Amino acid sequence: MSDERPNASLNNAPEETAETSAGAVVVAPPAGWWGERETVLVLVLALFAAACALPAVDFRGAGILFSSGQWAGIAALVFGWKTVPWYANILCGIGFLYLAARRYFVAVLLGWGAVGVASSVWFAVYVGGCDRLIDNMAIEGLLVGAYVWLATFLVFTLAAMRLNWKERQRTRELNRLLSEASRSIETSLELPAPLTSAHIADRKEVDGTEAF
Repeated sequence: MSDERPNASLNNAPEETAETSAGAVVVAPPAGWWGERETVLVLVLALFAAACALPAVDFRGAGILFSSGQWAGIAALVFGWKTVPWYANILCGIGFLYLAARRYFVAVLLGWGAVGVASSVWFAVYVGGCDRLIDNMAIEGLLVGAYVWLATFLVFTLAAMRLNWKERQRTRELNRLLSEASRSIETSLELPAPLTSAHIADRKEVDGTEAF
């Protein structure tokens, strides 16, 4: 008979073990490498790429990648570094790295900062009456790419808030379990109460002896 051996790749996979009350060890299946955090990272990258490909700003004059003065998002990304809203890309980029490193709270703060800085372009164009945005070029308005760009930061921030909340829930649950385990160990290690005079009197009544 041939000696069947399990696949080596399965043997090398990380496993989680837990001991039951009866002493048996239950081996949980190895955790997958793809989770909600990775999904958020890919989604944010996809939205940002879409914002770069779509028409974002409508200028009076020649357009870049589009006709009739429409600039693609990638053109605004390359040439818009002189404007304040452009720095929302930097904030979200740093937050992206923090999210990848599971530093969710910092990622949330940076995400909201990116949303605030990016939103300033709408106030400048539609509220403040600013008609010049990049290199004193007259601006007609913001297009679909700009809205997808802002939506990227919103999705990133809300997803980071959800991941941060779930991480805090797991931490609280772990602390609760550790606290219960600590109390259980302390209870099992408690010393028996010392003999009192009442116990000595009971012994004399039972076997007629006295403790010296």
